[in-house]
Amino acid sequence: MAVLLKQLKKTRRAAPEALRQRLVSRLQFAAQAGHPFPAGSRILDVGCGLGDDVCTLLDLGYDAYGVDVLELWDSDFGLYWEQREMPKGSHVHRLHAVRLAHYQLPFPAAHFDLVLSEQLFEHVFNPEEVFSEIARVLKPDAISLHHFPGPNQWMEGHIHVPVPVLCKYKPWVLLWALAGRRSSGQEGFTWKETYVTNLETIKYCRYPTKGELRRCAARAQVRIDFTEAQEIRMRRLGRVGRMMNAMPALLRGAVARAISLFAQRFMVLYGCGRKADSNT
Repeated sequence: MAVLLKQLKKTRRAAPEALRQRLVSRLQFAAQAGHPFPAGSRILDVGCGLGDDVCTLLDLGYDAYGVDVLELWDSDFGLYWEQREMPKGSHVHRLHAVRLAHYQLPFPAAHFDLVLSEQLFEHVFNPEEVFSEIARVLKPDAISLHHFPGPNQWMEGHIHVPVPVLCKYKPWVLLWALAGRRSSGQEGFTWKETYVTNLETIKYCRYPTKGELRRCAARAQVRIDFTEAQEIRMRRLGRVGRMMNAMPALLRGAVARAISLFAQRFMVLYGCGRKADSNT
């Protein structure tokens, strides 16, 4: 199995400008929600990988740090999925590993103005602990923003098989391997190699419903909102966006809510002492 996983081809690096635009968009969303972040604000990236977001946030003038369950910037670099060189910048000293067995972020309480994560929560199998720790390190009335795929997606993003909620069933995964479906890293794989690596990959993915996540948050005594429609209204959607902007406000909101049914999750988690405004 380890040999097969190592044979998966590395993907191309995301464009730095696209990464920067995504982070600026997150900061703009927070500002519109009443949480502007001036230069110097302390920000934590959970699931930081090689620290690209941390590096970009530092360039933007923020006091940024990162955490991950693997030291992908160091001893676990070989597990990283992009074609990259090991990072050597000064930002590496701001990256910290967290042990899954005793999940605790290595920062004091009420330490951060903002916490971010991107494509993380589909890999989180201990959401109550993660919710609790994020809320702990947030300053009172601060927020955190989390973007990740849900069970409503058409395509599972890691193995590129349709309908994520069905990918936990072996016959479904086998069917698509036999049909010739391959991810970008599986070029030249036989159906059996594809099937085996897909089963191994999907072990590390889960797609809880919003209701499940809300119940986890309640048990962790934190509050969350799902704000996909608001986030969609802020996006630059090209022609679709221009059409939406020309619509009356009521219709524009309805269209955004309809699109949000098939969009990735955009979750807001509130720091201790902050109450959610609404559940959307």
